[in-house]
Amino acid sequence: MPNPAPLPPPASHIFGDDEPVFGTAHHLLDGIAVPVFGDRRSWPGDCIRRPSNRPKAMWTVYFPVDDPQRNLQLREVAFALLNPTHRVLRQASVFLMAEPPSLSTVTQTCRKINTVMRWAPTHGWPADLGQWSPDDWQEFLDDQAQDNGVAVLRHFVHAIRRLAEVSAVVTGVSSFTDPWKDEAAVEVARRTANVTEKYDDGLSTLSIPSATWWPLLRAAWTYIHTFAPDILNLRDKLAEQPKITRASGAAQSSSAELDEKVRKWLADPAHAVPVHVTTWNRAEAGAPIWTTLSQLITDGAGACLFGRGNHVTDFGSSG
Repeated sequence: MPNPAPLPPPASHIFGDDEPVFGTAHHLLDGIAVPVFGDRRSWPGDCIRRPSNRPKAMWTVYFPVDDPQRNLQLREVAFALLNPTHRVLRQASVFLMAEPPSLSTVTQTCRKINTVMRWAPTHGWPADLGQWSPDDWQEFLDDQAQDNGVAVLRHFVHAIRRLAEVSAVVTGVSSFTDPWKDEAAVEVARRTANVTEKYDDGLSTLSIPSATWWPLLRAAWTYIHTFAPDILNLRDKLAEQPKITRASGAAQSSSAELDEKVRKWLADPAHAVPVHVTTWNRAEAGAPIWTTLSQLITDGAGACLFGRGNHVTDFGSSG
């Protein structure tokens, strides 16, 4: 007997196969084809600008080909996230932020939801994820915590919450709400992983309190608005002055000229020789800081006036 013809892949009753994946919320590049919802294998993002820190492999949403139903559901999730103002979403009372998430975020979300969908039948749980209770979702997260850390668990929480937001337009998934209410995703992940990280142990950045943040913001604005023009003007003036270089300064002076500079500088009682307060490197405490002294005497033209420091050893009372 001939084998029966394979059943056609399920079609969405919500989105049309000919609808472009990147709608009005995206700035499209000219001359590049836009994938449509009916593309079942992948949706490349070649038609939208790709950030330089995203490789091309991360700028494509891939869908599983081993399960037509799961393929359709993930395409519906991805399409809803990429088109947050689509009329069908509004009709289904799904109200998302007008700015869609990046394509890499949508890709990661679909991967995580695909993991959930594959996990459900292996544990005898309903394929309709909307029928899971908050305890069921927490049990799934507990299972994932056996092989994953806080960062991965946090991504799972974000993906599940996105699925909950668009569940009303996903075929075969009943509408459901956030299983963890308003608890921060990172806190859900830490609690699940049994990680008791504190914010002052160097592992996390301490939030800046308002009493510190606002004065800091005002000071930054003062720097930009008040001091920046003066700093830029000073920079321009200094740029117009002839620059002192080693070639035009101490390096081209004769030994007699350098000796004269040293004598004149030391003869001024207002000048004090900088010295090391404590022993540092191979210099003992009280020894002159030769590089600094060289720059003082030559007005910054040279830092090696004394070579290794054995040219001048007697500074009289000026030290």
